[in-house]
Amino acid sequence: MKVDVMTESETQFIEYLRSRGLAEPHRHPALNGNKKGKRPDFGLTLNGTPLFFEVKEFADRNIPESGSFSPYAPVYNKIEEALDQFDEYADHPCCLVLYSRDASFVHLDPMVVFGSALGPLSWSTPIVSANNNQSGHSFWDASKGWYWFDYQEMQPRNTHLVAIVILERFPIGYYKFSAESDRIATETGKRMSRNEIYELAHSRDEQGSLGERIPRIIVCQHPFAKFELSPEIYGGEFDECFGWVPHTARLFAGGEIQSLEALGVYPEKSPLFR
Repeated sequence: MKVDVMTESETQFIEYLRSRGLAEPHRHPALNGNKKGKRPDFGLTLNGTPLFFEVKEFADRNIPESGSFSPYAPVYNKIEEALDQFDEYADHPCCLVLYSRDASFVHLDPMVVFGSALGPLSWSTPIVSANNNQSGHSFWDASKGWYWFDYQEMQPRNTHLVAIVILERFPIGYYKFSAESDRIATETGKRMSRNEIYELAHSRDEQGSLGERIPRIIVCQHPFAKFELSPEIYGGEFDECFGWVPHTARLFAGGEIQSLEALGVYPEKSPLFR
């Protein structure tokens, strides 16, 4: 009998769903008439609508000492693998879940995800004379990507892939430490020294709070999806959701994320440089 051993990313995804109080997902759900036998990792029904998830993680890898780096190339591969798994599920909303382990050295954020699906985010800088006020502008490079939009036919693509989801273990302990160091600096009226910050970090590390992490997701929605993604999937206190309105913008941020932003410690910025 074949034993179904889940990967770290799949385990983390289930942990996230449980932390949200969502239903237990179905493992490798099948469809009627599933001929090729390729099935996504999980199926979940939200508000009466079946939603399918393919969970991909990035393996540990060695980093070359020199050379160019593209944050998009690793994501391209995962998108192609997921689309292959979703081949017979195009009549249902599907999500690709990406999980990057600490040693995989893959940079995942909304701009990288949208750049992978729509084309790399690029910048145009015109060569102008000194008295010309033209400035550069950003754009999605239409020569690559194309997973969500065909720039030759000017038509959306893979509209059943309603979202690419970044799954991560959010370092809440680090952000609590950052907020505490800021509070101490405010109360004392002076910036903490490097040694004081290290001593505080060591103290919190001994207590076990500095390394506290919780699962959370950042959702990047397909701007032309043919299915609406239920907000229930990304409603956690530490979750975020990004979409297109008509440019990349954050559509949702959980209450705890908003609180960290109000404290000035999120997005991440080391206490040593604040």
